[in-house]
Amino acid sequence: MELSTAIKKWNDSKINSYSYTLTVSCYCMDTEPKDIKVVNNKIKKVNGKSVTENDLENIYWNVKSFDEIFEIIAEKIFANPRNAAAGSLRQLDPRVASSRPLKFFAHGIGSLDFGKDTSPKTQMEVFDCYVSWGLPINPLTEQANDINECISYFKKIESLRGQLTYEIDGVVFKVNSCDMQQSLGQVSRAPRWAIARKFPAEVGSTKVKSISFQVGRVGSITPVAEFEPLNIGGVVVSHASIHNFDEIERLDVREGDTVQIKRAGDVIPQIIKVDLSKRKKDLQKVK
Repeated sequence: MELSTAIKKWNDSKINSYSYTLTVSCYCMDTEPKDIKVVNNKIKKVNGKSVTENDLENIYWNVKSFDEIFEIIAEKIFANPRNAAAGSLRQLDPRVASSRPLKFFAHGIGSLDFGKDTSPKTQMEVFDCYVSWGLPINPLTEQANDINECISYFKKIESLRGQLTYEIDGVVFKVNSCDMQQSLGQVSRAPRWAIARKFPAEVGSTKVKSISFQVGRVGSITPVAEFEPLNIGGVVVSHASIHNFDEIERLDVREGDTVQIKRAGDVIPQIIKVDLSKRKKDLQKVK
């Protein structure tokens, strides 16, 4: 099935459901195999080779191409490549994804139709299957034999983070045995056989312009610090909740202070420390 055929099918059917649009959007990527044979709504061949499982994948946008594109158009529609990749796939028109340089790594199993004797026994064998089918896997994938090797691998990836051509926020560790994965199962949408370890949050420094107070619906008062805009991990932040007066007392934060900011969980701005060495003597405590 060619790219033009996939888009024509999308246009003719007028199917705008999220799952179908996401599938066609992924199909529009350069790294997605185009020679796909489908029988009874199941993928049977990829690039001429038999396939009996459907993969899960991580979509990403190369950092360099992201910066180059927005340098040309002189306008940033997205804050960072991760937001751009997610936003591109959520567009109702798959031609939007087709126009952007999205790439992917196959990393897991969506469904499995192998016979018992021929199915992959380990996660690493799954990756070997993907490679034989022409699907891209992350070249930094490694097998660890104990917890110490896991820790060493995490430190290695953390040191390489700034050199990668795509953005990451941590490392996922998986049980290698497919049988053990099945036995362990999952809770809600989280598997028991995999765990993510996140990198420490990025920290930046800025100056507090003002501290105001917001009143909630039930009368609770929340102090909020407004500071000079700061870019942390591709997101510009300009204010943060200080939660309560005990937190103000603990931090001893004052208007005009230089503070260190992090995004807790790579999401919520949070003041973590006041740089007392830069505090002016005339700054007043918040009362």
